[in-house]
Amino acid sequence: MANQAIIFPKGKYIPGFERRSKRRELVRKIIDQLDDIRYNEEVCMDNIPESLQESDAFVNAEHSAAFLMEAIESLQYAY
Repeated sequence: MANQAIIFPKGKYIPGFERRSKRRELVRKIIDQLDDIRYNEEVCMDNIPESLQESDAFVNAEHSAAFLMEAIESLQYAY
């Protein structure tokens, strides 16, 4: 993976993110990471044989991709 995962402590103040532009930049990076994960989920779905496309694995991958897209859209609206 080209991008390093961004991990912050939950519920803590993070120095350096006082400016909206910095927070917007961070959200953009998170969106890019989520989009990479969504893309890989879709590749996984494409690799599942047609005879197994009613399986739990396929349905779970389909739901994951849809929920990731919703999260991406929500974050895009936030900033």
